[in-house]
Amino acid sequence: MRCLSFQSKSKRRGGFTILELLAAMTILSMLVVMLVATFSQASRSWLQAENRVETYGQARAALDFMTKELTQTVTTTNSSFLGSANGMAFVAAVNTNGGMDLVGVSYQLNNNYLTRGVLAYSSAAAAPSTWTNLVSGVNTVAENVVSLTLSYDGNGTSGNTSWDSTGTGAGRAPAGVQITIGIIDSRAAKNGSANLKTQATQTFSTYVSIPNGQ
Repeated sequence: MRCLSFQSKSKRRGGFTILELLAAMTILSMLVVMLVATFSQASRSWLQAENRVETYGQARAALDFMTKELTQTVTTTNSSFLGSANGMAFVAAVNTNGGMDLVGVSYQLNNNYLTRGVLAYSSAAAAPSTWTNLVSGVNTVAENVVSLTLSYDGNGTSGNTSWDSTGTGAGRAPAGVQITIGIIDSRAAKNGSANLKTQATQTFSTYVSIPNGQ
């Protein structure tokens, strides 16, 4: 009996070719790049949202605090209101130690800190021009504040950059105060360049009407 043998005309391929490997690596690299870009964008969006929440919270708390005290302003011949473009001092009825007391209050910007100073009324009865130079009784209302701008309405005019109840104010507080603050988040304040800090600055403003103002 004769044995017949057959030889396959085709051989099985034992692996991938170089071209196939290169194509697979190219596709994999493109997927990695796309994933990294997507993650980076999501991370930046998260940080931006977090920064906005931080600055908004600080600004809102500071403006609400100033508004509350401005609406309690008391102005008489012995209790003056003094305001400039970046600071103000006035007498207000403030809740202290569980009761309402008259105190001298001052707000000013000091090295990127919005500060509040307080004097007992006996001292506040003096000229308010000395209030903004308080050494004691000063606390921080908000941090990372890069600008504080104040303007005053009263005596038939608006947008005044100063107010003096002993002079042009005719013994009265202004009818209203426009407060504008520029604030940046803590990351930009700590690590950012001057240009980055400018870009990161968010501006918030409010208008406070003062009862019995001029």
